Amino acid sequence: MGYSEFVARFPSIMIALVFAFILTTTLVGLLTNDLPDFSDPTKGFEARGTPIRKRSRTIGHLRDDSSLHRGASLPTRKRRDDNDNFDSSDFDTNVVVGFEGDDLLQLDSIKTVCEISTETIRSFPEFDNACRRTRDGTCEPDVSIGNLLVYMTGRKDCNSLQLSDLVELKRRLATCAPYYVNNTLTNDCKYTPCPFVPRECSESGYVFALFEYLIDFDFTKEVARCSHCDLPALRYTLLFPQIKFDYYYYDYSFLLDLYHARLESPIRRGSVALVGIDFDIAFDVFQERLLSDVVYPALSVAIIFLVMWIYTSSLFITTLSIVAFVASLGVAYFFYTTVFRVSFFAFLNVVAIVIALGIGSDDVFVYIDVWRQTKRRHPNSSTAKRVAMTLRHAALSMFVTSFTTATAFISNIVSPITSVKCFGLYAGTAILVNYVFMITWLPAVVVFYEKYIESRCSVKRFVGTCYERLTEYLSIPFQKWIPTLVTKFKWPLLVVLTALAVGMSMAIFVRPRLQLPTSSDWQLFKTSDILSRYQFDMKSHFAFNGLQDPPNPSDGMYLAFVFGVKAEDQGNHMVPLDDDSDSNFHLTFTQPSLSLISPAGQIWLERFCDELKNQSFVYKYPLSSGADCFIRSIAEFFAFLNTTESCDEYVAVQASYVNEMSRRCCAVGTLPTDADTFAYCLRHWSIATQLGALAGLAYSDDLLYFDDEGNLKAIEVTIRSTLDDTNVYVDMNRNWNRVETWLDAISESAPSELRHGWFTANGYFTFYDLQRSLNFGTLVSMGLSVGLSFVVLLITTFNIVISLYAVVTIAATLLSTVGTLVLLGWHLNILESVAMSIAVGLSVDFTVHYGVAYRICPDDRRRERTLFSVKHMGPAVTMAALTTFVAGAMMMPSSILAYTQLGTFLMLIMLFSWLYANFFFQPLCSLIGPQRTFGQLTVPPQLAFLDFYRAAAMDEEVSENDGDATVKKEEKDANVDDDRKATPTVSFDESKTAVRMSNLACET
Repeated sequence: MGYSEFVARFPSIMIALVFAFILTTTLVGLLTNDLPDFSDPTKGFEARGTPIRKRSRTIGHLRDDSSLHRGASLPTRKRRDDNDNFDSSDFDTNVVVGFEGDDLLQLDSIKTVCEISTETIRSFPEFDNACRRTRDGTCEPDVSIGNLLVYMTGRKDCNSLQLSDLVELKRRLATCAPYYVNNTLTNDCKYTPCPFVPRECSESGYVFALFEYLIDFDFTKEVARCSHCDLPALRYTLLFPQIKFDYYYYDYSFLLDLYHARLESPIRRGSVALVGIDFDIAFDVFQERLLSDVVYPALSVAIIFLVMWIYTSSLFITTLSIVAFVASLGVAYFFYTTVFRVSFFAFLNVVAIVIALGIGSDDVFVYIDVWRQTKRRHPNSSTAKRVAMTLRHAALSMFVTSFTTATAFISNIVSPITSVKCFGLYAGTAILVNYVFMITWLPAVVVFYEKYIESRCSVKRFVGTCYERLTEYLSIPFQKWIPTLVTKFKWPLLVVLTALAVGMSMAIFVRPRLQLPTSSDWQLFKTSDILSRYQFDMKSHFAFNGLQDPPNPSDGMYLAFVFGVKAEDQGNHMVPLDDDSDSNFHLTFTQPSLSLISPAGQIWLERFCDELKNQSFVYKYPLSSGADCFIRSIAEFFAFLNTTESCDEYVAVQASYVNEMSRRCCAVGTLPTDADTFAYCLRHWSIATQLGALAGLAYSDDLLYFDDEGNLKAIEVTIRSTLDDTNVYVDMNRNWNRVETWLDAISESAPSELRHGWFTANGYFTFYDLQRSLNFGTLVSMGLSVGLSFVVLLITTFNIVISLYAVVTIAATLLSTVGTLVLLGWHLNILESVAMSIAVGLSVDFTVHYGVAYRICPDDRRRERTLFSVKHMGPAVTMAALTTFVAGAMMMPSSILAYTQLGTFLMLIMLFSWLYANFFFQPLCSLIGPQRTFGQLTVPPQLAFLDFYRAAAMDEEVSENDGDATVKKEEKDANVDDDRKATPTVSFDESKTAVRMSNLACET
């Protein structure tokens, strides 16, 4: 008994077997593993296994390794963005409220800001328990322009301010703005008078606070350019509620309650509006909205369900098809967690839900369409034969589309970003599982329905009527209009769509170009949302966020050059770094011991240090102050011991801390020396330095790592650079390449024990590493996806021409989709990277369906093959595109950015996929498509099982031959004239015989 016969005879058993498999695997996956946790949706948004990550992780473990003993101590340094001018007793930039208005430096606007704060924040019942208090026990007033003006004038409160107070404030701002912009007016001026700065600008620090925290920096620059001109309008200002905190811990429950009660949406009073807040509660709100906004993906599912119900004209088939889609996610979770042993379930994996529904509905439309056509062409055939012929046609199309889509998803595993890897694996697995259900579960469901339910279903009459009307309407364009367009207007369509793809490629690569993210903050909601407006729009307008901080050479990064240990990122790259156990990491040293540094190595280290200090990216300490390289300190140490008095003093001290008396180091004098002596003296120098026994000699910040036996295992040379820390990719890429290029060049002459050195920068390059991973990882994933798609198409179609045309169509679809996203302002962030990678998989489906139909047409001529593919697959392809497009549109009202971006992407990819599949691929095939066996590869005997086309084409020929007889009989009975007999294209009604459908496209 064959598979088709088993399904036809025992559909209920097949359904029960598949359901048992679904239930078992899903329960095992859910019960034996932790449920997904989305409390931090950005978890896993980090690069693993990259050179930068390897170095930062290795140096962290090197410094924390308790089995190693340091020969020096690394001083604690503060990063530049800690902001030396920030006074946390006056301002708290973690709790911020942003205002927008026509001109916020008008008296009415200033008072309105104070009123909004009082009515929305300070009047909140729990505010008295959460506020900071003054010495007399009252809540401190908010920090705002109005309240600072109250301090400056001695008024009682905002409502007491007079117009004269505002006039004086504007005069003072105009006077002081130039001093602030040129960095003469600083926060220190309130403590120590600054030369050339008027006293009225520096006293009490109020004017500096206005410029630094409360006034739009664009306004300040405009005033500084023309201090005697009328002041421009102030568009943005901030207000800082004075909320108490203990050890930097805030009462987030109060802030969350305040947000829900008063601040979920912008508040407008006249021309003044409260439009943004930053309470550090975005993740908490995201968790809540993730549940509340699930209604939008649910609407997408409902739309897919409704359209599928109408198309299949069966509630039973539709419901169980949706069950199969959802079940594929559960079974994929089993394989993901239990079989592949991946414990981290990224938030991005949620995207797979909508994608699986879209692709699954596409497969259902194709199967049902082919099943109906098979029934019409072979009305007297057995159910087993119809199942076999349907699978022969539909399974091929579904296999090619599912496999190419899955490979496109799985290709994301090459990405170094953890969450992208996890998404690719999970989504690809879900697509493959769904395909298995489409060739097992769905055929059994369709047979069961026709055997036991169809004749008893009272709803079928209404739904069937809807379906007939729907197919009637759909058949009109695909039987008349589109075939005419793709055959008679081939050149115009190809020229227009090619020009569109070229234009979009210019948008991607030339202008405005696909940009990398410039903020290390992750956006969870739309920019217009009150929780995102400050962080991603208003924040960049205020000086305290770095706008007024020019690069200061003395605040540059600290670089660490490491020798003797291999840079690695060991452990499981499929989990975030925070979840990866430190027990999985073990330092790998390049040499058994670096203590035996040869004389050549000593000379090279001296040269390394000398050249390093002379590099333009290294900060030059004034007056020869600052630390020196350890090799220079050792050289000075040997020179110091070269006199009898110093040697005697050292030997005496030596006896006190190592219980040893040796003059071995006194005889060295200068470097280089033999390796054994250098190793012995290096250890003693290190101990003496730590104990302060060498006071007065040159000191070093470098770290030497010794094991318990006193062997030197690793060297860390630290230096202050002039390189500025920034989120701009181009600048950080230049910084990285400057140091890396110099180190590579000088390492070429290093002896073997020092040849594999590397540098890192205490976490400064982490965001740059993510940017670089997004940039190159996305390109690699997309290229790999396109390449794998071509291979899959070639293996399954065995026609190189069809495969090439399909890949060209996919590339054009991809360029148009990504180009549109660039024009919409998308940057290449995590979700955008995933969208662009999976675009290959989603754009291939419709083109492949048409390519398969073109391939199985029994006629050898390209025109007839093209017409055949359009008329046979057009309605199913259009329904699949329509359902996914509408599903994406249903997600647009969501406030969660990931949902709206996914919706935008789905709509665009469906639009361009359908457009290029119908009006680019089809005209291309009609114009220069393969005829007869052109471009056809010989199927190897080992792959004969993949040659579905031979059997499919034979089915078409049988249908055509049977159809000829049927047509002749119908025409004779109807007394149709001779001309009409010669051209059997009398009807485009899909309810007519399938033979007419075949002859319409494949005339012989």
